[in-house]
Amino acid sequence: MIARQEYANAHRTRYEDWCGKILHSPLSNLAKMEWAILSANTGFARSVAAFGATRTARTLDDYAEALHAVGLRGSYRRAAYVLNLRERLEAGEPGPEWDYKVYRRTHKLPGLSYCKLSFAINLIDPFGSNVICLDTHMLTVCLGHPPTRAERDRVWCGLDRYEILEAQAIAEADEIGLAPFPYQWAVWDWHRGLTLGLPPESHSHLW
Repeated sequence: MIARQEYANAHRTRYEDWCGKILHSPLSNLAKMEWAILSANTGFARSVAAFGATRTARTLDDYAEALHAVGLRGSYRRAAYVLNLRERLEAGEPGPEWDYKVYRRTHKLPGLSYCKLSFAINLIDPFGSNVICLDTHMLTVCLGHPPTRAERDRVWCGLDRYEILEAQAIAEADEIGLAPFPYQWAVWDWHRGLTLGLPPESHSHLW
């Protein structure tokens, strides 16, 4: 068993418990999708601050100003993504549903790349999701080295390559009997702890 699998297996109860809390979170699926948009290319703590600062924002200016106040780059662009997403879902466009790999292949939502749409799906259905968020930490793990910009863009912009690496991580999860998202979350914490000295992150702002 490789080190990241050993970590995930040893701490499975923690990650399954946290996933259960997210599953039963009082937050809507839309709110979880909004955080996925805000978390793109943003440090974890800042994305959480941005999420908290925008809960009552309803106009483009209010949302963008709240993002700018916590130092989020591209505040108006991201605010526009979120308000566009709200409008589309409120108008009846389906959010993530049925086979998530098919949904990801056939739906393009504002501000949600393959990576961040996968993250949103994980937050909406943490035990049933069959996709993985291949952020920079997970790409480093899957590739065995920090990705170059070209490698990162090739994965984030090309679903064929994305699914190859995703399948690798899901196979590792299957080997130790964990659902994909709890496993990915454990590996994400393992890698951040190993490289940055950061403690496990519960995402408790979601509950």
